[in-house]
Order: sequence, then C-alpha cells, then structure tokens
Amino acid sequence: MSSIIDIQREFATKTRIKPNLPETSISMIHDSAEKINRSFDAQNKISIASINAVQQNIKTWNENSKSFININRNMMDSLAFNPKI
Repeated sequence: MSSIIDIQREFATKTRIKPNLPETSISMIHDSAEKINRSFDAQNKISIASINAVQQNIKTWNENSKSFININRNMMDSLAFNPKI
C-alpha cells in the first residue's frame, strides 16, 4: 500500500499538484490496508480449512459406505451358504 501512495505522491509532485495529506491520514490508510490484508488472509485460511474438512468428511463417508457394503455382502454370502432360516 505504501508503494501506491508513493507513486501517487510522485505523480502529484511531477504534475505540480500539492499533495497536502497529513501524516495521520497516511498512517490511517496504512493501518486500514494492513487490517484489510489480515482479514483477507483469515478468510482464505478459513476457506481452506473448510474445504479440507469437507474432503475429509467425504473420505470418511466413502470408507463407511464401503464397510457397510462389505458387511451386507458378507451377510448375504453367509445366508446363501448356510440357509438355516
């Protein structure tokens, strides 16, 4: 963000516009930009964690489905070879 301000200040100087921004305004802009960057970073981390959680849930669902299918298959095989009912 400071490079943007520097470029704008240089442009204003070259075009003879007097950039009379108080230092407190520049400081506020820097602080705001830093907070915005931190919030974007936090959002990205939350999104990645959410995606990873969904992927893990899908893997767990698939594993549980396979186990359930194997249990049913074994029950069917057991009933087919041992018709005691």
